[in-house]
Amino acid sequence: GGRSRDAAEKELLAKGMSPEKAKAQSVHMHMEGGRGSTTILLNNLSPESVGALIALYEHRTFAAGILWGINPFDQWGVELGKVLAEQLDKAIAGEDPGERDPSTLRLVARARKAHG
Repeated sequence: GGRSRDAAEKELLAKGMSPEKAKAQSVHMHMEGGRGSTTILLNNLSPESVGALIALYEHRTFAAGILWGINPFDQWGVELGKVLAEQLDKAIAGEDPGERDPSTLRLVARARKAHG
């Protein structure tokens, strides 16, 4: 899982960015793999459960940022998260999930089964 700085740089170059700018920007776009994560699955979605989930993650993100002395609402990370979420949404809808770690593949399979 994840995306290397080289992969991010190649993607930017393929989109027409200059080599200098791509090298500078790619540092913000890589994501190391092999890190633990938490997944929370719900049997149904309701306004209450979605609101509780959002509040949980916002609080966790804010608290971690304070502890680590970083800005957890870094826009580059948000943009990468959108790209990864879009890819996973397509995988859940039936497209090939591509190169993913076993944990992600199991979650995609479970989501496909749940949403038939």
